[in-house]
Amino acid sequence: MKITEQRVKELAHLSRLQFEGEGLKKMQSDLEDILAMCEKLKEVNTEGVEPLIYLTNAETVLRQD
Repeated sequence: MKITEQRVKELAHLSRLQFEGEGLKKMQSDLEDILAMCEKLKEVNTEGVEPLIYLTNAETVLRQD
């Protein structure tokens, strides 16, 4: 998916961020890379895979009091 400079500026405004020159181009490239990765993840077969709720199996140990 192609991200335009105008779209980056709109997102920056909503995020209260400011990008100019090379920073704008870098953010545009980074956003395109992120969207490409998301599109790639859509190809993964996740049928039968339970959603991940916690990142670890660690449990919180509480004191009696």
